[in-house]
Amino acid sequence: MAVEEGRSLAETPTWSVATVTTFMVAVCFVVERSIHRFGKWLQRTKKKALFASLEKIREGVWLEEMGEPDSPTAQWGLAS
Repeated sequence: MAVEEGRSLAETPTWSVATVTTFMVAVCFVVERSIHRFGKWLQRTKKKALFASLEKIREGVWLEEMGEPDSPTAQWGLAS
């Protein structure tokens, strides 16, 4: 049984890389907008505790993206 090796990034067609990148960016935008709308709904229905939790998670994810090791999400293993 031979193990097949995948292509390197240099050998991958540009359109393929562009398609995957576009899909990933689109998914990120959809997730971000969903979280934003969920936050607005929480405010409108006066669910203060849940909104505060959402804000902490949002802040923690943002800090994690910036490379902050002491962010709240680091304890949950969401760090990459």
